[in-house]
Amino acid sequence: MTNTSSHGRMAPAVTLMEVSPRDGLQNESVRLSTEDKLTLIHRALDAGCKRIEVTSFAHPKVVPQMADAEAVCQGLPQRGDVIYTGLVLNQRGYERLLATGRLDEAGLVERRLGSAAQLVQQCPARRGGDDHLVGAGLAVQPAVLARLVQVERVVCVLDG
Repeated sequence: MTNTSSHGRMAPAVTLMEVSPRDGLQNESVRLSTEDKLTLIHRALDAGCKRIEVTSFAHPKVVPQMADAEAVCQGLPQRGDVIYTGLVLNQRGYERLLATGRLDEAGLVERRLGSAAQLVQQCPARRGGDDHLVGAGLAVQPAVLARLVQVERVVCVLDG
């Protein structure tokens, strides 16, 4: 059976990215162990996921649920049919991602002008002087694909 639309043309392909190991866990009050995170990733793989955002390389004081980012990356099964992604918020996070040698893609956060930028300015971590959101000026290495994520709406992880 071919994948065709009602107009008889080939339907475009859709790729879904599983983000629960990062987005689903980063705001939880209970921290999962590295082993439990890897179990979640294995279950996503068993379900057929081919693209998974496995962690964030945020500062552990800002997002303590992602403090084990490197350990999660080291525990990933290396498969040629899966793309593993990590979210990075600044140059240091990007350097941490590269140092693992285990991820295929970096999700780079870009701040957009307007209300989202104003919300970022109000976040306590931002007031501390740590430029934790970056733009396209990040020194990207060619070995890892960089995917730019534009922030339309920001909820500070410290303010809720």
